[in-house]
Amino acid sequence: MRLIWTQKPKRRIRKTNFLNKHRELIRYIIAGALTTLVSIGSFYLFERILSVDHLIANILSWIFAVLFAYVINRIWVFESKKKRGEGVLKEFLLFVGARITSLAIEEAVLFAGVDLLKIDSIIVKTGAQIIVLIINYLFSKLVIFHKDS
Repeated sequence: MRLIWTQKPKRRIRKTNFLNKHRELIRYIIAGALTTLVSIGSFYLFERILSVDHLIANILSWIFAVLFAYVINRIWVFESKKKRGEGVLKEFLLFVGARITSLAIEEAVLFAGVDLLKIDSIIVKTGAQIIVLIINYLFSKLVIFHKDS
């Protein structure tokens, strides 16, 4: 009697675990948290330390946050392949344009929360950042840093 040794073909293991599958989203959440720290930290500096009106302090903090966010999103989160010239300029202008939309929403939330409801500005600013984070991700993913097909 002859025994034949047969080996099952090895299955190819797909590298689609949760972290690989959602890498971009996880990176965006980390970058968003860092951007939020920049935004709230600079807001605190302008409003509480330098005594700037909360709506103006928000616009100033927005400038710092947008510049920081553009760099980290472009390089680390969405890994943009655009190198120079018109492509980068268009990407930057789309980024700033989208962020102006979220700034308007954030200003409205700050006005309603601080001026109308008399809630502490840092609490309102922090809550507004959650809304802004979601809106900005959608703009970045679908419009600004989308992968060209």
